[in-house]
Amino acid sequence: MRLGIEKMKKIAICSLLRAGSPYEAAYYLQILSLVRRTFTIQSVNVVYDAEPVETRWARDLLQSHGISVRYEIEGSAGRDFDQIEDKAHQWAATCNQCVELALSSGDELTHLAWIESDLSYAYDTMEVLLGRNKPIIAPLIYLGNIFYDSWAFRDKAGRKLFSFPPVDPIGAEPIELNSVGSYVLFDIAVFRSGIRFRGAFDSGLLVGICEDAAKIGLGTYADPTLAVIH
Repeated sequence: MRLGIEKMKKIAICSLLRAGSPYEAAYYLQILSLVRRTFTIQSVNVVYDAEPVETRWARDLLQSHGISVRYEIEGSAGRDFDQIEDKAHQWAATCNQCVELALSSGDELTHLAWIESDLSYAYDTMEVLLGRNKPIIAPLIYLGNIFYDSWAFRDKAGRKLFSFPPVDPIGAEPIELNSVGSYVLFDIAVFRSGIRFRGAFDSGLLVGICEDAAKIGLGTYADPTLAVIH
């Protein structure tokens, strides 16, 4: 029996983290649950707002399992912006700092996963998303039983989505959308093309990434069979 006929997927994970936040350790421990035979985590890349001093043990734990963990301090840390548009440009710059850190981990990357640091997700979330074989795909995001990320999840016409109809998880197919957010798996081709986060609060950040990818023929999807909790 031949194993490994399909090329092993190699993923870089990107996240922004606040040093000392109550979910900082849980963020790293959840990543351990993602390891599977069908893919490898090439690197975990984090941009912090300040030097992390309480979770070195968690980063060392991932390193002991063969997962490279790299972090940098936010280039604009300590700056205070009053206007939302200024904040959006700051966030975009910090997100791009994390993307560049991830891309520096090697040319063999097949995917980049953008994962907000305060999420809870099932151990097979990444594996299921990879199996969908889409350029950009995300699970649905909930706060309790309420659909949460209505800012980023938008229909093909660009309208914000505030709920999703129930589906039978057996055989349900991904839904094509304008944009998604929170926990997003990107084919590395999105970023190798030069697409990056950009400012403008309502049309930038993850929404802007998805819309710019659509311009080069890379579609965005949501998997209605997966739920992630914020």
